[in-house]
Amino acid sequence: DAKLQRFAEAVQQSYEKHPFHNFYHGFSVMQVAYVILRDTSASEYLTALDTLAVITAALCHDLAHPGVSNDYLIHTASPLALIYNDVSVLENHHARTTFELLQDPANNILSELSTEDYAQVRRVMISGILHTDMRHHIGSCERLRQVADKVASGALEHPFDVDKEADRQFLVDSVIHAADLSGQALQPDLARQWGERVLEEFKNQAAREAANNLPLTPFMQGLEDGYKRAKTQHTFVSYVLIPLWTAMADIFPELQVLSENVKVNQALYEEEMVDHQQAESVSPMAAGAHKTEKRTQSVNQAAMNQAKEHAPETDPANGSATPSRSQSFQHHRRQTPPLS
Repeated sequence: DAKLQRFAEAVQQSYEKHPFHNFYHGFSVMQVAYVILRDTSASEYLTALDTLAVITAALCHDLAHPGVSNDYLIHTASPLALIYNDVSVLENHHARTTFELLQDPANNILSELSTEDYAQVRRVMISGILHTDMRHHIGSCERLRQVADKVASGALEHPFDVDKEADRQFLVDSVIHAADLSGQALQPDLARQWGERVLEEFKNQAAREAANNLPLTPFMQGLEDGYKRAKTQHTFVSYVLIPLWTAMADIFPELQVLSENVKVNQALYEEEMVDHQQAESVSPMAAGAHKTEKRTQSVNQAAMNQAKEHAPETDPANGSATPSRSQSFQHHRRQTPPLS
């Protein structure tokens, strides 16, 4: 469809070329959201309009990202912070930019919707994008855990009620938020690349903060040091990602492979921290060889474990191997666009 293609091109052009917050990130988030809807029961609790909103909002959730945080924009009294009164500055900016693109008839993929349906999709999309603000993260994880526990105990037969708009919206918000935080839920080689990119953006912001005498963001400081880089990633994975992806996988078991990837990457960052500590007592050349050997062994072992866990099922009709849903996620990961 020509209009869809023009919209996709307009979205790509609206993303800046930052190390992390770029079009590839937006595309990856959309792809993960799509696979979650395709390969779990999540889509059973959403309407067609909700699904349209999920995919579109996921693609556009970071449009025109300036490569710095909300706090940076607030501390610099940027025009965006003034427009949005210091409240979810980036997320409001992304949502507004999305609908500015849709105002162009050449890009408006929602033009065939009725007025009522358009208003519904717009509400769902705005909520989904605003929910990517990390200030909602703890509350979301707590609510997801409550849902998972109630399903496990039998208190709930189904995790969500498709007839309840609030349930559907929370599910939309959760799918987009999880997809947005899926970089470290990928296989180690891809997780490493996404992790290096976000740390590069943090370093850039830290330099700007120092140059402009702004309050320094603690976790963005000292990232030239290998130990600090590994510790920053390990902390993020341990306290932010594991609660989120464990709850998501408990609700939707097909996501277990992504939850396990998070734990594999957590272990790799922990090993890397140990490597940097040990390197202080050995020669630089020996430390480098030790680090490379240990990381290679860890990645290989993780791959072997996943291969055993997600071995092909056998089709009883012809005896051939058929991919499980977990394998579908693994295949999806191999198809992730290049990060350059």
